[in-house]
Amino acid sequence: MLKKTYTKIIDLFRKNHGYMSFEQLRENDVTVLQMRELEEEGILHRFTRGWYWCSACGLEKPADYKYIEIAKMNPDAVICLDSACFLNKLSVREPEVVQVATARGDRRKMEIDFPIRRYFLTHLDIGKHIQVKKTEFGSYRYFSMERALHDCMHALHKVSAHNTEAIRLEYAKHKERVDKYELFFRKYKRSVQT
Repeated sequence: MLKKTYTKIIDLFRKNHGYMSFEQLRENDVTVLQMRELEEEGILHRFTRGWYWCSACGLEKPADYKYIEIAKMNPDAVICLDSACFLNKLSVREPEVVQVATARGDRRKMEIDFPIRRYFLTHLDIGKHIQVKKTEFGSYRYFSMERALHDCMHALHKVSAHNTEAIRLEYAKHKERVDKYELFFRKYKRSVQT
């Protein structure tokens, strides 16, 4: 590959904060062979189908890269359960497996470099209980404190063992707010069913 082409590709990634999709690269006349060559050299890393991270553009992956990469793979996905509790600062330790919720009808493949557990939910977007974190690398969605605690307490067996006690303590602290969410959720389900 010519040095000029290599520099052009690295500059493209730098302008896009280290992340680019296959489509973005093709729109900028980067060929599949060039992508493959850079991938073999370890400069590009494909973390999911159609998305790349550039390790040579002078940027380090952010601490919350897993959530950003999940959102790039599926922008409609919402971080849930104890992963959402971690993002809401309700637990100290980040779960090893990222818990992700998508709408029941969303059948997009979600294969990525790190372990995730996917849940299909009928009532994904209820009220204003999805928060959006915007970063220079991209944005991602996660459940509010009330929704995360509510879901964890109703599915405690799905919560990472090292976070169970911390989540129980947080639930006790915020029980009144979570109970209000529970009432809101029940009313919402009844209104949808009728």
